[in-house]
Amino acid sequence: MRTRIYTLHHRRPDELVAVADRFDLLGLVLPPLWLVWHGLWITLAGYAAAVLAAALWSPWAGVATEAGIALIFGFEGGAIRRAELRLRGWREAGVVEARSPEGAEELFLRGEAA
Repeated sequence: MRTRIYTLHHRRPDELVAVADRFDLLGLVLPPLWLVWHGLWITLAGYAAAVLAAALWSPWAGVATEAGIALIFGFEGGAIRRAELRLRGWREAGVVEARSPEGAEELFLRGEAA
């Protein structure tokens, strides 16, 4: 298994979330499900509004808008998750290279994060 770069975020000392910096296939293929899975409610509302507005203008515009946003979610899903965590009051605690989110949290807690 390859290592990935993770950013660690915390709101309180006992809450820690690791966000991978990688391509997200689910974000590309099923954007609404990906948003719900990660609890990105603010982004989901913006996504729905953008696709609905484009679809009301033209059906093809709706399809193109959804495809474009899906590409963004696929390639920049980690950045979108980090941005929404910041909106909710989470702070970036560190960056670490690990094989899994659990490994990233363990390395962070041992003090091996940048």
